Amino acid sequence: MNNKKLVITFLVIIGMVLFSYPITFILSKKGFVNIAFDNFKVVEKTDNKVLDLINRAKIGIENRVTNYFPFYYSINRFNASINDKLDKTLYNSLNIDYYPVGVDSQNEVILKDNDHFILINVSKKEDLDKRLNEQINFFNEVSSICNTYIYFANRYEFYPFSKVNNINDMVRYYNKFKSSVNAKIGELKVSNKEEYLKYFFKTDHHYNMYGAYASYKDIMTLMNRPYKERNIFKVDGITYMGSMAKSSYNTSLTDNLYDIEYSKNYNIYVDDSSDLKLYKEHKIKNTNNKFYDHFVAYFNGMYSKVLYDTGNTTKTNLLILGDSFTWQIDNLIAEEYNKTYIINIKYMNGTLDLKEFIKENNISDILVLYETNAVLFDQYNYNFNTKIKR
Repeated sequence: MNNKKLVITFLVIIGMVLFSYPITFILSKKGFVNIAFDNFKVVEKTDNKVLDLINRAKIGIENRVTNYFPFYYSINRFNASINDKLDKTLYNSLNIDYYPVGVDSQNEVILKDNDHFILINVSKKEDLDKRLNEQINFFNEVSSICNTYIYFANRYEFYPFSKVNNINDMVRYYNKFKSSVNAKIGELKVSNKEEYLKYFFKTDHHYNMYGAYASYKDIMTLMNRPYKERNIFKVDGITYMGSMAKSSYNTSLTDNLYDIEYSKNYNIYVDDSSDLKLYKEHKIKNTNNKFYDHFVAYFNGMYSKVLYDTGNTTKTNLLILGDSFTWQIDNLIAEEYNKTYIINIKYMNGTLDLKEFIKENNISDILVLYETNAVLFDQYNYNFNTKIKR
């Protein structure tokens, strides 16, 4: 009898857990349960379709079993809160401002102080040295093909005033890249922490609109193009917690989202289509999910190819090789060109024949606008060398 009760109790518990999965899924989609979606694994594509299918099924199950487990977020949030307080006390007692709060989806360490989160590259020195040399060679080859500009809006560890760059001395890598590449290089000038916090999100590695607008003006000056004065405004109704807050389950800091006034004197084609239902909606998503990615949703540019066409044939054509750092300002840059093509190799299938693309589309300039670690080290394995044929 006792064994029967035990078995029944066990089956009831298992049944309740299994039944709670679809409930948690529905509540999370409605925004009533907060899930840090940065923790969902992404399937890396291969040339084997069968293997890709198996991996999608495997990782899909793993994502749901882990992230929709009952109270998964609450348990992690509670644990993160306790660790945050303990680590802050410990590190402050040692006169160390920044303390670890987790890792992101790329296995980079997340540090935090009272003002903001920062990411730290903790890759092995041998790997960084190898990758840096490969990227230097790659961008020198690109620069030999076409007039090339590279612009850096560096995250915190790349600035000399940072107190945390001694782990891998990112300033040294950055300076070596700049001195070794033949392209024309520009950068967002930041002289201290206070200025950095003006230009970048506190909870995310991206620059905010103030940093993006300052970068836009720098880029236009670098490329000998005029820039226009713009008004920046706060997007009401959005409290933003970026990727570092999500990955560490930390809600102690929040950001505002800002946008900029812009004209639409161009036609837009996304992946060779004029169907623009989802492209850069600039709309607010009403959700109770604290960790909803408002940056991606509002400035959505997750496409392999975008074309801005102003129809002004007196001007030349531009190719931008860029990632999410282009989303806030590529339309502003495009106003001073006839046609502006944006290629994001992260979302690109196959390869880009650079020489052929330049010839076919009469490209006069190339602008590289990627996150610094991507340019210096191909840190996130976008595969510049194999995806872009020179």
